[in-house]
Amino acid sequence: MDGFRRCWTGLSLVTIFLVFAYYFAISNVCRLEKIIEDECERYRRGKAAGPLCETLCTRSADLYCLTARPEKQVYRARVNGSDIVLKYQYVIQESIVEDEDIEAHHAVPEDFETTDSNNATDVAIRHLRTVIGAKFDCDVTDILTSKLLAIVDENGDGRLSVAEATTAYRLAAYQYEFLVVVLLADEELSVPLRGHCGEIYSLDVVEISGKEIVGEISALMDELKHFFLVLNWRSFVIQSWATLAQVLKMFRQYVQFRLVPVDWKERIDYGLGVLNLADRLAALSTTDRFYVCDMHDGNFGRDGAGRVRLLDADSFFSRSAVDDFYSQRPCQDDSDCELIVLDRDNCHGACNRTRGTCSFASTTTLLYAVCLHVLPRTFRAENTHEYCPADLTLRTRLYDALTWCMTDALLEMNAVQYRELTLHYRNLFARLASDFLSSCPGIGASSTI
Repeated sequence: MDGFRRCWTGLSLVTIFLVFAYYFAISNVCRLEKIIEDECERYRRGKAAGPLCETLCTRSADLYCLTARPEKQVYRARVNGSDIVLKYQYVIQESIVEDEDIEAHHAVPEDFETTDSNNATDVAIRHLRTVIGAKFDCDVTDILTSKLLAIVDENGDGRLSVAEATTAYRLAAYQYEFLVVVLLADEELSVPLRGHCGEIYSLDVVEISGKEIVGEISALMDELKHFFLVLNWRSFVIQSWATLAQVLKMFRQYVQFRLVPVDWKERIDYGLGVLNLADRLAALSTTDRFYVCDMHDGNFGRDGAGRVRLLDADSFFSRSAVDDFYSQRPCQDDSDCELIVLDRDNCHGACNRTRGTCSFASTTTLLYAVCLHVLPRTFRAENTHEYCPADLTLRTRLYDALTWCMTDALLEMNAVQYRELTLHYRNLFARLASDFLSSCPGIGASSTI
């Protein structure tokens, strides 16, 4: 009896600890509900606008936290019977901002407070060109400014209210991923935008991620690594539970991929889709280029029509954007220039002691990252002999192409030359895929990993 009593007492204490830890983790990691309350208060005061405000502010959406890092809020929501993803970024330059500091970090210029509906559009255009122009070149700035004005103009009359003008500025100034999503929308490369309320924006749900398509054990290892990295005092329960669930999902998928035939062509189509995305990004500007600061297959996904989409657009930065982010950070040595929300292996800064601010020091272009991380996993250069035992020439061509791509992508070049290089490798790997499919009858059919 005493043993049972001790066991029950111990179980009760553990349960109480987990409940408290859960709510502690929720308060430190999952903050979007508090942000929604703030945006709704602005909405009621005429300081925020968006087609999503009515739904969020009447609490008619069921919310589920997917947040892995406090500074980037990600929720899944069910609205009117369909699922969407809600996103909100605190700041790029810092790892986290306390709730009471959000207003200071996400402030708007004073003339938004003093303008009226007759002048709000002109005020918005002037400031949008400034904040967007700090992140993109002139051509892209013009495109994004006109697109953003159309998105926030809910009645389509060409004139913005003060709330719409303020919302446009805050989205442009503080939600970088939103700008990339809008920029790539016409190319069908980003996840479709579903709406916004102030700075909170919503996207379609893309169920199939690149990690599932590739089916590599390395994807499972990535999840396990993340699982141990997130075991910290601020977010123990919620992050550990969510990531452990993802690890178990990846393990199940890995076992399935080992036992169930996988279409080699499906992986190739995915790899070529990511390379096509890199090419389209390179084609956006004749003076700028994109860098990737957190490269992994989970950044990409495939929609119902089979198109490869960019899931986490805040990992991809124009050169102007990373220069802007780093230059805003004061420093005394290089350690001050490590931005926690960026992967140091891909993007890192150096301290300019003369100016006392950081500067971007990475050379990892998106093309280099695709050739290093994505294409070897999709083509499986080391395993193609299982399906093409006689064609050593094809395997050699594939190995050489991957080597040349990584070497060439690190060379100094302007944006036009970089775009030509990206297009060259997009066509080269497409020809290689075609040659594999035509030369190896078994490779186009289902094949085991």
